[in-house]
Amino acid sequence: LADFGSLLAGLIDVPIDLSQTLDNIGFILRHSEAKVLIVSDIDLLAQVIPYFGSTPKLQTVIVANISEDWEVKRTQLLACGVDNNRSALSVTSNSSPACLCIPLLLCQAKQELSYPELPQCVQLFSLDEVRVRGKKLWSEKRRQKLRSLISPQDLATIVYIAGDTGKPKGVMLSHENISADILTTFKSIPNLQPGAPETILSFLPL
Repeated sequence: LADFGSLLAGLIDVPIDLSQTLDNIGFILRHSEAKVLIVSDIDLLAQVIPYFGSTPKLQTVIVANISEDWEVKRTQLLACGVDNNRSALSVTSNSSPACLCIPLLLCQAKQELSYPELPQCVQLFSLDEVRVRGKKLWSEKRRQKLRSLISPQDLATIVYIAGDTGKPKGVMLSHENISADILTTFKSIPNLQPGAPETILSFLPL
């Protein structure tokens, strides 16, 4: 959902292989200058929070799978003296949004606070909340407009692979690169009918 949604919205997504070390994940967040991080659950978020001290561009974290005590856990993560009784989706209001308490969380993770620049405000949402908000804005006309704004040459994704120096290196792929891979794959399937007669999904594991 996140991958396809990002591509359709004209965003540049950076899939992270979870076989990567936490140090490499932190490096990728910093090197790609990621503004939004989507994690599977709150446990993984706890593991990557110590790396937020070197990701000043980060603005939003979205948690895909949440537990029944999500509101309690979010309140704990946002506990920086901010009024957390407001909805976390009130980001369009004039009042300041609730932010992750990065200094406190870094201390809890026993990380040094010697970072040159911390993120100014990292907001926290669940994927369900984002989807509810999106459904209110969705229309076929909006979807078609988004598609029309994408050029084949636009950067679609940055895939990080093992680098010679020990740090991952990013491979920049355009929408056209992805389309070319799909078309090449289809050509290798005998008797494949073009158009409506067939439906095929070719998707490499992230």
